[in-house]
Amino acid sequence: LDGVTRLKLVVLDACRNNVFPMAGAQRSARRGLARIEPEDNTLIAYAAKDGTTAEDGAGRHSPFTEALLNRIATPGLEVRFLFAEVRDDVLAATSRQQQPHIYGTLGRQPIYLKAAAPDSGSGGPDATARAAELARREAALAKKEKGLKQSEEEQRWLASGQQPNDTPRPPAGGTPDGVFSAWLKSDDYQRFFERQMRDLKYPVAVEGRNNGGVRQFRVRFMSMPVAGIAFDSRHGISEAAFVRRDGELRAQGYRLAHRQHFDDADGRFVQVIWLKDN
Repeated sequence: LDGVTRLKLVVLDACRNNVFPMAGAQRSARRGLARIEPEDNTLIAYAAKDGTTAEDGAGRHSPFTEALLNRIATPGLEVRFLFAEVRDDVLAATSRQQQPHIYGTLGRQPIYLKAAAPDSGSGGPDATARAAELARREAALAKKEKGLKQSEEEQRWLASGQQPNDTPRPPAGGTPDGVFSAWLKSDDYQRFFERQMRDLKYPVAVEGRNNGGVRQFRVRFMSMPVAGIAFDSRHGISEAAFVRRDGELRAQGYRLAHRQHFDDADGRFVQVIWLKDN
């Protein structure tokens, strides 16, 4: 993918477990592949989110591949909406047992794997119609995301009055601008972070700690300005990873907006946010 600047796309559909381990080899206790942090303008689509496995399916293709083949040739379907549709199809086909996940970030410019049909007449009205259709799809996707039935794990989390280690759960609607969330375990923090991003907010501060052997994080968000803003956020990374990523992002025009450390038995870790005005 070297030399590609607009979009680097990797699609992985695999069992994510070694079903034929070698004799005498030690098997990992963790299911699936760990999450990754790709560089800018890179999307990596997994058939299942980190820590889970993908189904093979009963037919010629897996549920993920079947959904992708059904959607990928849709004209005028922006790439982020394409994978959102694939995600919903897989959840429905697997009774919500498998959830595809996308890692990476893109800018505001829409990207289409297959362009919309050519205009039949002058560009003005058709361009307006396409913009209206894109807005309609975006609104429909947001509504669908909010209406999706939550996983059993998240249902238990939201139904409980407390987080593990007696940390309160965050409000269902997120937190007000500039206010820290509750301290959350890593998985819960990730879900909360993604929910805030769907509500068009961006992080301005993230902090971590070790609470009784459990890593926890909290974050402050602000509403996205009309002009938009690009950000890169990392939590629980090493100093070496921070130094490497900081150099990469500063070369792209980002500025360091927030940095915080915490120590635990495994060493010192960094929480950091970089911002760039669009």
